[in-house]
Amino acid sequence: MRDAHVPSRDRPRLRPERREADQGYTIAASGRQKGGCGGLGAGVATTRSPTIATQMIALDSISKTFRWVAKGQQHEVLALDGVSFDIRREEFLSIIGPSGCGKTTLLRILGSLIEPDAGEVRIEGRAVTKPGPERAMVFQQFGLFPWKTVLDNVKFPLKVRRMPDAEATERARAQLVSVGLDKFESSHPHQLSGGMQQRVGLARALVAEPDILLMDEPFGAIDAQTREAMQEELMKLVAGTGKTVVFVTHDLDEAVLLSDRVVVLARRPGRIRRIMQIELPRPRWEYDARGDRRFAEARRELWELLRGDVRDDEGLGEAPLDRGRTTPALS
Repeated sequence: MRDAHVPSRDRPRLRPERREADQGYTIAASGRQKGGCGGLGAGVATTRSPTIATQMIALDSISKTFRWVAKGQQHEVLALDGVSFDIRREEFLSIIGPSGCGKTTLLRILGSLIEPDAGEVRIEGRAVTKPGPERAMVFQQFGLFPWKTVLDNVKFPLKVRRMPDAEATERARAQLVSVGLDKFESSHPHQLSGGMQQRVGLARALVAEPDILLMDEPFGAIDAQTREAMQEELMKLVAGTGKTVVFVTHDLDEAVLLSDRVVVLARRPGRIRRIMQIELPRPRWEYDARGDRRFAEARRELWELLRGDVRDDEGLGEAPLDRGRTTPALS
């Protein structure tokens, strides 16, 4: 795998790839072409057409220290230390690292849910310090209102913006169709499976039409089989929206399968160990991506970057290099 600063999407055979230097990294052609698919996201665009990728988000020297008092003693932990990287428009970027390295903290700073102690976040060149409609969060815990129906849960962000009820209902129903839950609009969360609840959470995030999706281990609370299905459905849905996705995960396979690039953070304090390009063609649901040689190579390379930090955190010491598909959980 080669390091790069922007996603490597499918490139048209009849048009040469366009590249230019950009601060020591590579800018590759990307874009969209339409194509059909079944299930969630059916009929949406499946690949990108040729355009030069543009910067969507910039993180500049982000640092964060948490401080608290316990039993009369002052404590502090440096969670992030000078983290800088760019995220391109329509990129799917994952953040992975050992437990406690600041992944979720970084995502919350991106969403302006917490403030950094130093550095800034810029979206399309504009510094942001407060939550805005261009960003939406999807959390590991579904965060649905148990007393509201599925439809009312999805409508909620639109009602907060004081959108007329008829318009909010129309948009929410359209979003439920896109995630395959239109027949469950009158149900309550406890009547749904974990995967269905997460689809409601995704519909609620998408209904306000944000440009950026910030996803914090969204499939961590559902079973393995449902998680694989949701990964595929997420790829289909995002392919047709043109959204930029920042995705926190502990799962090596998930990071490789979903991402254009993976940011690998070192153990606390969180610093960038490497930004790795994933060289798998899209759409990845149309072939056995996990069986592709490049998938195995990328996964192995990620684990080589992480294994030392993970084993140190778990007190396991040195061990032979993992050569299979299984690894200790990065939890």
